Amino acid sequence: MLKLPAAMMAFWRRLRDDRRGNVLMILGFSIIPLTLATGMAVDYARAARLQTKLNAAADAAALLAVSKQMMLQTNNTAKAAAVNFFNSQTINQPGLIYTSTSSNPQVDITGGVGASNTRTAVVTYTANSTNAFSGVLGMSSVAIGGTSTATSSQAPNIDFYVMFDTSPSMLLPATTAG
Repeated sequence: MLKLPAAMMAFWRRLRDDRRGNVLMILGFSIIPLTLATGMAVDYARAARLQTKLNAAADAAALLAVSKQMMLQTNNTAKAAAVNFFNSQTINQPGLIYTSTSSNPQVDITGGVGASNTRTAVVTYTANSTNAFSGVLGMSSVAIGGTSTATSSQAPNIDFYVMFDTSPSMLLPATTAG
């Protein structure tokens, strides 16, 4: 058995036997909601941190789909590259419940190679963050999601011609002696 110093034992006896106030009773009742509120704040902070990481991955995937190298590829190739990149960045995140399916992340690419030379990539994802404390209240996870959009244009191929007039009428030397 744990031996407490005599002064501490006397304090606890005095506190237990004191019938004048109800501060200890109020403290006892308030500890449970305060603990749950603190736990829910921790769960929310974890979910917000995971959403920030997933938003960064979605931003990077959208930028990849409209990068200079991908602008030369087909829309399907750019879409596959964006999906693969997003999935590689989100794998093994602690506390993340993420299922990679054909619609998660959803990558929509419009435009592309052609007359417009403009491509827009939209990356949308949904996931869940596991809760440690809120599970007591029946909330085992928090839904998180986000969308990122990137647009890029490629300079059109322009053929231009330069004509030099080397005749004496332009006051330019036409011979080596000039």
